[in-house]
Amino acid sequence: VLGTTGSFDYPTTSTAYDRFFSGGNFVSPLFSGVFYFFGSDITVTKFNATGSSLLGSTYVGGTGNDGLNTDNALMYNYGDGFRGEIVIDTNGNAIIASTTNSTNFPVTPNAPQASYGGGYSDACLFKLSPNLQSLTWSSYFGGINSDAGYGVQFDSKGDVFLTGGTRSNNLPISNAAYDTTFNGLEDGYIAKFNFASNSILASTYLGTTSYDQSYFVQLNNNDEVYVTGQTMGSYPISSGVYS
Repeated sequence: VLGTTGSFDYPTTSTAYDRFFSGGNFVSPLFSGVFYFFGSDITVTKFNATGSSLLGSTYVGGTGNDGLNTDNALMYNYGDGFRGEIVIDTNGNAIIASTTNSTNFPVTPNAPQASYGGGYSDACLFKLSPNLQSLTWSSYFGGINSDAGYGVQFDSKGDVFLTGGTRSNNLPISNAAYDTTFNGLEDGYIAKFNFASNSILASTYLGTTSYDQSYFVQLNNNDEVYVTGQTMGSYPISSGVYS
């Protein structure tokens, strides 16, 4: 279970990666009615099959707010403030996409982006061991403005795809990407990571000159990439499809 908490006493397990709430600043995502008086941390919790006991439970975060997307331009729909995703790989590791305001979010050595990019928030992507005892991989993904991480999946080779929304014109985009240039207002993005080499294999903007975001990413049996999102612009449409 992936979540966000403002509690100092969230239930953690004795061998958890992080048993202590790092906090942040008071925040209440727009129209949510939820108040984090002492800031927020990401939580990851693993139950047994019957839900009767905790097999692992940990905080993840820095001294800023973590696990919340509270930029008003990116938080476009009700519930956008809480977007994020957790997937489990074939070895039982938990891979998480989320958002952080922390300039000291825990990153692992030689991460593709080891430092906070700037602006109000960055996306974050990280991996926890199956028992949630160790953070085995972690990186920021962001530019000079606000960025958020919403969806994550992995392909048949184990490479990991992150998607989300951005207001930054300087994301680390591949030279041969589908769209190398920020289009204006807000754009979606998708980035492909290889954890073993600590590298971004490919990345692209997705958008128009109007508002756009990308919320979910999925792959088919041929590792072709699909994303689902939202646009208010003249988005490119394939020939022969219903529109």
